[in-house]
Amino acid sequence: MALPANSQDGAAIVTQFFTNNQCQTFPSPHLLWRAAANGQIVALGTGWQDDCGDRSQGDRDPETRFWQAIDPDERQDARQQWQAAVQIGSSFDYEVTLSDAHGDHIRVWLHAERATDTEWLGTATLLASVPKPVDHYLEQQFFRTLLNNLSDGIVACDRQGQIVFCNHTARDFLGLADTPPTLEAWAQACHLYPSGSGAPLPFGERPFQRLLRGDSLHNLELRAISATGQVRDLLASGDPIMAEAGDCLGAVIALRDISQHKQAEAEVLRLNSQLAQKLDAGTMQLAAISRLYRSVLQSIGEVIFQTDVAGRWTFLSSPWTTITGYKVDECLGRSFLEWVFADEDRLILAQQFHALVEGDREIIEHEFRSLTHEGGLRWLEIYMRLEMDQDGKVLGASGAIDDITNRKQTEAMLAARAEELAEQRRRIEAQNAELRKSSQLKSQFLATMSHELRTPMNAIMGFSQMLRINQYGELTARQADMVERIFRNSQNLLDLLNEVLDFSKIEAGYLELDCETFDLERLVALTIEELRSLAQAKQLKLVADIQLTQPQITSDRTCLRRILVNLTSNALKFTDAGQVTVAVWEPTAERVAIAVRDTGIGIAPENLAHIFEAFRQVDQTLARQHSGTGLGLAIVKSLTELVQCRIQVASELGRGSEFCLELPRHLSIVPTSRRRL
Repeated sequence: MALPANSQDGAAIVTQFFTNNQCQTFPSPHLLWRAAANGQIVALGTGWQDDCGDRSQGDRDPETRFWQAIDPDERQDARQQWQAAVQIGSSFDYEVTLSDAHGDHIRVWLHAERATDTEWLGTATLLASVPKPVDHYLEQQFFRTLLNNLSDGIVACDRQGQIVFCNHTARDFLGLADTPPTLEAWAQACHLYPSGSGAPLPFGERPFQRLLRGDSLHNLELRAISATGQVRDLLASGDPIMAEAGDCLGAVIALRDISQHKQAEAEVLRLNSQLAQKLDAGTMQLAAISRLYRSVLQSIGEVIFQTDVAGRWTFLSSPWTTITGYKVDECLGRSFLEWVFADEDRLILAQQFHALVEGDREIIEHEFRSLTHEGGLRWLEIYMRLEMDQDGKVLGASGAIDDITNRKQTEAMLAARAEELAEQRRRIEAQNAELRKSSQLKSQFLATMSHELRTPMNAIMGFSQMLRINQYGELTARQADMVERIFRNSQNLLDLLNEVLDFSKIEAGYLELDCETFDLERLVALTIEELRSLAQAKQLKLVADIQLTQPQITSDRTCLRRILVNLTSNALKFTDAGQVTVAVWEPTAERVAIAVRDTGIGIAPENLAHIFEAFRQVDQTLARQHSGTGLGLAIVKSLTELVQCRIQVASELGRGSEFCLELPRHLSIVPTSRRRL
């Protein structure tokens, strides 16, 4: 065991100190101690207690007394260094602070060496009496600080797989808060994968296991996934630590984080820029670029090109031949402007290229037509930017040319189609205007004719009425029957004319609303009474079911009366037995509902969508049982829209129909004068 130079004979001290496994008292500047092969402190000299006192609170165990005497701030690191020395089998040297018997702090130099295969012998030298080996201590501290601050991770283990050293960088790489004590614990805390493989490394193939078998590792790529899920790509290199006799004492491995380098491999443009900076000018540079891009240029449809400062081709990719039919070799050395067909485009490109090489613009983008080898024309789009060397000297330009002929043809076809559609739209709009004008003229004509026809019809009915009341003398039974027929048919004809006149006025826009406040219950009751004779003629019941708490509403009285008349008379027309009911109620405080229900023939589902169309009747044959113009419900639909009503129809064939309309209690329109129907 090597002791400081000014100490007594170390061998004699050790022999006397540890005779028969007992600690004897002797005069010395050293505190002596002994440890087992595994590092367990098994004996302390009596001087240890004399100089340091007893800090174990009654515990006489040498292991506890030894470590508790060391300052707490230095205790953990000293223990780790001691265990590392024991595992590797090297000598142990470390400076620590002890507390003496009076509670003062003293600095000592701990030194130990393996005496036999089963024990270690050590000293604790007071630095006040024996100088420490400064150079050796500084060297140890220097290398420890250096290893802990390396950007590479360093890990060492002994032959049994115990981790004896792990610097801060390695723990950060592997996501370890503390250094695992064994390789098995390390494997559980961090999973290693071969680069590019999804299967983790078996324990026996992990780097340390290979090193302990005597292998060496050089730049082995690994992927490490920590327990927290952090992923890193690492480059591992290491060697086993061999004794002079050839036995493996342990292993050390260096880990380098190459995650960013792996990501950088995908950055082709950056790598190409780095490569271009390292390559020589001239032929070597052109050859390297050609090898790098040849496969890419041949696989894309665009033409990749380079020109000199005069605009002459210096490089063209093979798609140029596919597009124009010209061979690349016969085009190199000629100006790109020779393939521009139109003089105007050629002038524009010449001016832009001059501005590009002069530094007045950054890029050129232009569409032009180009002559092909067969004499045809193709639409091309060129993109060009300036090329300079490392010193900023202008070399020419580079870029891409794309064949846009199909796109141009499609654009032209779409433009022609759009113009055709626009012309069709103009014709349709003109036709619609003519139809609207014709419809308006028709409505005006019908309104005029209906008005003109009502005058003679009223005269006929008036004269027939005078004959019915025997104003000009008694009529025979035959004459009275004929006069009655004339009156009834005139009445029917007048009703038809009124429907046509009303519909034509609505369609021509001659109707304006006239809002007023009135009693809805009274209006419904009077309207039903007016139509009761029609119900009695067919022996039908005409029932009013009015449930109103507030009968006053504001709306157009005439429109509502006409809607009621048309719906009720329509229900009576198509009901042969049973009854017709007019119901009125208030679904909300601000709305009123009116429903006309009958027990008539009903409406088939396929006809419900057409019943409000003008001139539409379910039975369109000349032999139909129910006459009419087919305008009654069309007029109802138009009037409900005028007074802001919603109308709904529910019907079942053979069981009857229900027409329900819902209107606001107060119609939101400014009262105006209007021309009555």
